[in-house]
Amino acid sequence: REMGKVRNRLPLHLGIVFADAHQPLRIILDAGRRMLNQQGNMQVWKVVEVRKQLGQDGTLPKRFNDNKSGQFAKWYEIILKNGEKKVTWYIPAVMGDGQTEDYWYPYVFWIKDANRNPNPSTATIPRKRFYQALNPFPPKIRGGFQPGWLVHAGDLIPGDVVYFTPATFDFIWLGHPEARFQITYNKYGRRLGTLSRPYLLAELEDLKEARKIFKENLSINQTFILRNLIENKRKEWFSDCPDKSFNDEIFKKFCENVLKNLKWDRKPSKEEYKKLVHYAQTGLIADVVELFHHIMKEESNDKR
Repeated sequence: REMGKVRNRLPLHLGIVFADAHQPLRIILDAGRRMLNQQGNMQVWKVVEVRKQLGQDGTLPKRFNDNKSGQFAKWYEIILKNGEKKVTWYIPAVMGDGQTEDYWYPYVFWIKDANRNPNPSTATIPRKRFYQALNPFPPKIRGGFQPGWLVHAGDLIPGDVVYFTPATFDFIWLGHPEARFQITYNKYGRRLGTLSRPYLLAELEDLKEARKIFKENLSINQTFILRNLIENKRKEWFSDCPDKSFNDEIFKKFCENVLKNLKWDRKPSKEEYKKLVHYAQTGLIADVVELFHHIMKEESNDKR
């Protein structure tokens, strides 16, 4: 909330190390230090939607209520996409007094527009607020960083391509001291040995949403069976490269059929069902079971 104007280049990386009371403190600290290596690398994202709010109630989440009379009295809501992942970026449009338009802070390193124009002044739709500075994101050239264009967030339009460094969230259960060696990240920021971790920080809401749907409509046993069916089939079909299951249409159909055959107390809506299929295909359901049931020992509302 506080860093909204610079979220694109100053991300927040959160990591949680869970352990029981018998685990040596030095092991837990070592795991924490390893998790500090978590980092969201610069990525190229495409702007798919821009909403400019003028202070009226709209899509601004409740967590911003404390700032609605200040810098979130007006805001920009920008939806970015990278592959299958989406991020909604809420950007304060005014200063702390709630009135002065912010011309100074919310700038983003701009690559090109929808027609591949690389200069904001000569783009198909020329931008009004932009400037040039050294860009730390692309590979260095001889002599240092190369110059790049920064465009004001309020001047972005759908189709623009920008640099964006997402915030991330990771967690691990230290069941034994050697588990800390599993905390290793590759050059793309992915933790080795996992399907989707670290998650984008925004995806924490997806974990909570899936947990809520399962908790209210399935027994714990049904949730475990769902997880086991999907993950066993993923292991059977994609043992060499589990990531391939993310875009495999046959595996997606399998996940759809498994979800359809569950005995729901309340059948998910069409939109919820679409999300659950995506969660199943990408391994998020397995992480929901691990985080909320195995690690946090959350009790069920199961009355069966």
